[in-house]
Amino acid sequence: MKRVNWKSNTRFQMLIKSVVFDPSLGKECDLFRQEDSEMKKVSIADLSVGDLVISYNLEKKEREDVEVIDTVEPVRSIKTITFNISVKGKSLNLTNSHLIPYYRDDELIVDNSGTIQVGDKLIFLFDDFSISSESVDSVEEGYSDDEDVYHPKTTNGYYFINGILIHD
Repeated sequence: MKRVNWKSNTRFQMLIKSVVFDPSLGKECDLFRQEDSEMKKVSIADLSVGDLVISYNLEKKEREDVEVIDTVEPVRSIKTITFNISVKGKSLNLTNSHLIPYYRDDELIVDNSGTIQVGDKLIFLFDDFSISSESVDSVEEGYSDDEDVYHPKTTNGYYFINGILIHD
């Protein structure tokens, strides 16, 4: 597996490596959190330290539920390069340096969202909690426009947003 390693996370690094979300624009940014012994869809903005969310173990190639260990205060992002990545009718808007695991030519790569191409395969979580690798339908470059950026952290470093596995 190719992996890009980040140094300590400063506030600036959080900004360039975050999920862009503006609920007023109707952009969904959901994940599954455990509530009353079952997983329920919630907004990334509603996460709290200690919540259990659905993740994926890249070595074992299996689902695991992991704890949110930090929610990191959201910051406003203005004119930051973003990539809107679509898979199976769902999309995710990430800042340009956000790490994401994907397959290209059957090789697992963990690299920034700006390297993803149409046809690469992302690890995808369906609403029935089944997981498979699914091809990227489109990648559109853009800019954030005064939107909140979120950067929660989990115990294994990964979680699904809008069905797409990303690195925290």
